[in-house]
Amino acid sequence: MLTDVGIHKFAVLSDGTNVENPKFLLKTEKKLKRAQKKLSRMKQGSNNWKKQLQNVQQLHIKVANQRRDFLHKRSYQLAKTYKFVFVEDLKIRNMVKNRHLAKSIHDAGWGAFCQKLEY
Repeated sequence: MLTDVGIHKFAVLSDGTNVENPKFLLKTEKKLKRAQKKLSRMKQGSNNWKKQLQNVQQLHIKVANQRRDFLHKRSYQLAKTYKFVFVEDLKIRNMVKNRHLAKSIHDAGWGAFCQKLEY
């Protein structure tokens, strides 16, 4: 099974199946932006600042957990369904240098997906 990864569609399989890109960071970006702005306006070290810092950290953790769960489920599904899975060899480090696509590339998590397919 050949797999082509992308930004708009997370993966396109050789049989024509599309795996949608959930864009977890994009969905929570508004909440995250608001929470970070609120944090930046507080006095550092105060109790309210510490509470708000925890809120910002929880949002980041939530996005990371959602992405990790998605990658585990998709990689398990592909490994279970197909005997061999081939993914295109991407130089993600070079692709991230494009500042317009960097956030979307990191949000997709292609590198982590390939790692999870290996085990």
